[in-house]
Formats: sequence, structure tokens, C-alpha cells
Amino acid sequence: MAFSNAILGATHAMSHSVGGFLDISHGECNAMLMNSVISFNYDSEPERFDVIAEVLGLNFKNETSKERKKAILKKITEFKANLGIVRKLETVGVKSCDIPILAKKAYTDPNHITNPKTVSVRDIEVIYEESM
Repeated sequence: MAFSNAILGATHAMSHSVGGFLDISHGECNAMLMNSVISFNYDSEPERFDVIAEVLGLNFKNETSKERKKAILKKITEFKANLGIVRKLETVGVKSCDIPILAKKAYTDPNHITNPKTVSVRDIEVIYEESM
């Protein structure tokens, strides 16, 4: 019930596709995709990411949207590294030729529907490519 109401978005849809394909933990898949999905979604609802920034201890004053996005992504990367989560899709066995298949599967996952920004199959492919 909680997952059905959590508005999980593209990260989870894409993680389901990769995790099922390679038997990788869902949490690590989410972490590998998170930065690229945030980068894709940021401009659609930057104020939502300001809340995340605050939780991460970032204090914005006069920064531009681009600077805020960069700082958030850097902080998330540091947080993941501190947890030992540094692998990328290619290091867990995803190949470039797998991306179209993974993207089509992710697009059929209903979680992508609740993503803050509408995603196409091509958008998903690009996010996977950036997460390699």
C-alpha cells in the first residue's frame, strides 16, 4: 500500500528493470540511477529539491538554479560514496546494447507514470547512458 501511494517515479521503474535483469539489489540500483534521474527531473520542480537540499544540510542563499542542482548532485554523490555505493551500471554488467531493452521494460513499469516530469523511452535510455 505504501509503495502504491509513494509516487516513486523513474528511478524505481528503471531500478526494477536493471535489478530484474542482473539480480542487483533494488537499493543499489536506485543509488546508481539517482543522480541522473534528479538531473533529468530538477527543472520540473526545483522547489521539491530545495527540501532535499535542506535535509542534506545545504543552505542556499543567492545561488542560481543551476548552482543549486550542481550542489545537490555533489552532496548526494558524497553521501553515496560515504556509504560505499560507488558502482555504476557498467561495473555491474550493463552493456550499451542492453539499454534499449532495459528502457522499454522500465517504460512499461507503472512507477514511471508518477515521475515529476514525463519520460519517454528515449529519455530513459539517456538516463541509463548517463548512469553508465
